[in-house]
Amino acid sequence: MECLVICCHKSHDPILLPDGETVLLGRGPLTQITDKKCSRNQVQLTANYLKKEVLVKQLGNNSSSVGGVNLGKGDSTFLGPGGTFCLLGDKYSHFIYFSRLQPSERERADDEPKSKKACFDTLSDSDDNLTSEDLEDIRREFGQQMVEKIQLQKNKKVDRSKEDLAFCNLRDSWKDIGEELIVFTSRGSEASSKIAGFDLDGTLITTQSGRVFPTSATDWQILCPEIVPKLKGLWHNGYKIVIFTNQLGISRKQLKVADFKSKIEQIISYLKVPVQVLIATGNSIYRKPLTGMWKHLVTQDATLSPEENGTCVTTGKLKAIKINNENQNKLMPAYNGTIQSEPSEWISSMVIVGKPQKIRICLDPKDLNRAIQRPKFRMPVLEELLPDLNKARIFSSLDAKDGFYQVGLDQESSKLTTFWTPLGRYQYLRMPCGISLAPEAFESRLQECLADLPGVKVIRDDILVVGYGVNDSEALLNRDQNVVHLLEQAKQVHLKLNTNKVKLRQAEVKFMGHVISRDGLKPDTDKVTAIKNMPKPTTKPEVLTLLGFENYLSKLLPKLSDVSAPLRELTTKQFNFTWAKQHDEAFATIQHLVTQHRVLKFYSIEEEVTIQTDAKSEASNAKLPDRPWSQVAADQFKLHGKEYIVLVNYYSDFLEVQKLEENTSSSVIKFFKEQFSRHGIPDTLTTDNASQFTSHEFHQFSVDWEFTQVSSSPHHSKSNGKAESAVKIVKSLFRKALKDNKDQWLALLDQCNTPTEFMESSPAQRLMSRRTRTLLPTASNLVLPKIPKNVNAKLKLKRQKAKWYNDHTSRSLPELHVGQEANDDVTVDEKDSFFVGDAAGRPADWEPGKKKDFSCNDRLFAENIGIQFHTPEEFFLGHKLSPFEWPKFLPKNLDAYGSLLNPPNAKLKSEGQELIVMVGYPASGKTTFVKDYLLPLGYVQINRDILGTWQKCVSACKDALSSGKRVVVDNTSPTRETRKRYVDCAKQARISARCFLFDVSFEHAQHNNKIREMTNRDSSYKHVGHLAFVKYKSSYEEPRCEEGFEEIVKVNFVPKFKDDRVKELYMQFHN
Repeated sequence: MECLVICCHKSHDPILLPDGETVLLGRGPLTQITDKKCSRNQVQLTANYLKKEVLVKQLGNNSSSVGGVNLGKGDSTFLGPGGTFCLLGDKYSHFIYFSRLQPSERERADDEPKSKKACFDTLSDSDDNLTSEDLEDIRREFGQQMVEKIQLQKNKKVDRSKEDLAFCNLRDSWKDIGEELIVFTSRGSEASSKIAGFDLDGTLITTQSGRVFPTSATDWQILCPEIVPKLKGLWHNGYKIVIFTNQLGISRKQLKVADFKSKIEQIISYLKVPVQVLIATGNSIYRKPLTGMWKHLVTQDATLSPEENGTCVTTGKLKAIKINNENQNKLMPAYNGTIQSEPSEWISSMVIVGKPQKIRICLDPKDLNRAIQRPKFRMPVLEELLPDLNKARIFSSLDAKDGFYQVGLDQESSKLTTFWTPLGRYQYLRMPCGISLAPEAFESRLQECLADLPGVKVIRDDILVVGYGVNDSEALLNRDQNVVHLLEQAKQVHLKLNTNKVKLRQAEVKFMGHVISRDGLKPDTDKVTAIKNMPKPTTKPEVLTLLGFENYLSKLLPKLSDVSAPLRELTTKQFNFTWAKQHDEAFATIQHLVTQHRVLKFYSIEEEVTIQTDAKSEASNAKLPDRPWSQVAADQFKLHGKEYIVLVNYYSDFLEVQKLEENTSSSVIKFFKEQFSRHGIPDTLTTDNASQFTSHEFHQFSVDWEFTQVSSSPHHSKSNGKAESAVKIVKSLFRKALKDNKDQWLALLDQCNTPTEFMESSPAQRLMSRRTRTLLPTASNLVLPKIPKNVNAKLKLKRQKAKWYNDHTSRSLPELHVGQEANDDVTVDEKDSFFVGDAAGRPADWEPGKKKDFSCNDRLFAENIGIQFHTPEEFFLGHKLSPFEWPKFLPKNLDAYGSLLNPPNAKLKSEGQELIVMVGYPASGKTTFVKDYLLPLGYVQINRDILGTWQKCVSACKDALSSGKRVVVDNTSPTRETRKRYVDCAKQARISARCFLFDVSFEHAQHNNKIREMTNRDSSYKHVGHLAFVKYKSSYEEPRCEEGFEEIVKVNFVPKFKDDRVKELYMQFHN
């Protein structure tokens, strides 16, 4: 065993704590800390290997902290495995790690004490911005060698061959891919054609506690000492090391994402080798043994929706242009390195845009765009960054050159962009204009690269760099520093800037269609001139153009919307376009007002905001109050089988709840209209990205009722925390009311009248300035109107306290920087790649005393991909190959050309009227068979999923038979009793009955069900759980002719697929 102190930020190598020996830590080369507030002997650490604990004693004058609690000089405490402490206040965090490794089993280099030279190999991120004074202090304290090492690392150049917006993995990064996949990329992880894949639990790590499942995020240890040197050897041999792990507990809320991320960071820190980790959090295509994680690794983001066919050939009209030698020379050299010719099943139309000295080729990929899954990325807007410009004095504007072309495409995505020209087929090597996901793909990368730079603001491809300061000279210096940081970062990530559009050291610059200056925001004079000189509109589209300009100026001319009201009426469906006197007046007033625009000053939280009114003079300079119903948030939830919607007010915490009869946009809009008619229309409504809130109908509602809808970040519910908190409160109230057999609505009424902690007033008082009457006895004077005092100040204090508690119980996540998307366009060679995992399908006693493997998922994962597979014992310890068992159902053994019926001469349709009873597992293909083969022949389908009960099925069967129809009973019908009901109907109608028995096994049916669950897009589809298959199997009685059947026909499962993607998914092994 050994004990290590590991830096949470990986600023230095792990530090060994020998058993029973005192180790002093503080400022110095060993920790890479240069902050003089941290003493050289800051803490004393003593490890006890027997008890697995470390004694931490404070020696320095400035406090260290353990678990958010500061240690005074002389104070001591104990830390167990995974315990964290900070060497100075809440900075320089480390954690304790106990390992089973014996020192003799470690590499010799890791055993030896770190020399002063070795300590220079890793520098902390805080050294990036050291001043000359800082360097002089370091020189005096640690010597010139440390200074030279720092300067060498700062000046180190990144040599990469990629010219696109490169995924230079300068730091660790985390990225969520939808709701089902999380990707971690450690610093130094690089693309490679050779992938060394590993499972996590049971393959690289095991629990310290000895239990099957970890008891906490710190309950882990390396499985065997051979792992670390083996991984280092792979990395040195050019392999990219990737961990693929299923963590279903995350989606089931049994495992916190933050805890698991912390665990991954600790593991990778211990391994000391660059690793990428892909984490499947739910039951989706990413979960092993399905290949979703592997596909994400080896392909780019331009993925097609599962329901699309994957083949679409479109032909469109080309804009007429004479393709002569001159134009041909303009077309192709300009796109050198951007397009190439290669056959593809996807062909889009070409659109040509003529420009001076060049011709621009654009796509019209309307069919492709319908198939592409767009990433969920919220595009930033100008209003979000304006408050940050309050103290800016000097400005520079830059422009990203060639826009989307800076985003490279992999081979598969490139094929999707194929377009036809008179010169042949071509396809893009870089992201072209016209692709629906191009704006999000480009801007998300640009934001990841530049958003954290000081004084740099990015929207679309426009980059604004500002200088802050109390005077111009100070602002110029700050601006120059910010520009240098920008250019250095641009060079590292290979971002090209347009030299023709650079404006430096300006008092004001044009940015996103406006003019930004130290005084505030102004409109672009060109746009003002365009409105002033615009001719009178004569059609509805021309009015819409005018209103577009008016909307652009609305923030600068608040009364403009009132003036333009008559013009807006002309654009509605209720009005015919008839230009009248009031429209002339509105148009003339708008043209006059645009020349009277004001400068919109940047908002400052430090300055008092005043409003002007035409009321009495003593009230003309009042402090702007918060309008109680200005900001609200909403969310939906399900409780006791019923759908509810909750609306909460930010200012007052007042709740409105209603049961939804239908979970549709129309039903949700009806709820909001009722609430807004009661409380007034808010300025902003925050919701999540549920379809009810993102529909066109809801968007039109927000426009018509003139409020702003703000969507929370996709897959990140905390960004709509107010509504999430309200849902928890309401659920708790309703559950308690049900348990106590009380009225849930009275419980909600009491909640809204209960004073809030720290606020001294209830939600009802803050919203309505009065208590509302409840069943609780209340003195009459307490229900009189009374405005609560100092609500804003108390709210601020309440939020500060909440933030303090949150900050002391949570971990700061690593900064988000550009990480590897897929494999950096490097094609993976599957022959040189492999996967190692412990879920290998081995039987009991595959080695003496070993238990049977819990599953075969890891072996199936490798088989689905088509790469080599090893168990941990085979790969790390050199054991011989172990026996294993394949699953009972092998999808690749299905015969796609076999006979549908058995016997083969059996007829689908009888000569006369008949009844067919289907027998088979759920998901055995019965309903698909009925729709494809029997309904076209005139059979009437009787299905319990549609009708609800077997009694209704029997009644419908009798009705159809009495009408002379052929009938097929499309139920599972596993027992004689369930089949007899319908055979009796046939006997009563004096017709024959046949049984169609679906030859599908228990495992095969479950496989079908998993595919159906993942690919079904029918909103009426009902989930079928595992219990339904077990129930069928346990109750099944094989059909016999003695039951009254004229014939028993077996139906073979002959697979048919609507597209290649579903076929690929189906033919994979599933767990």
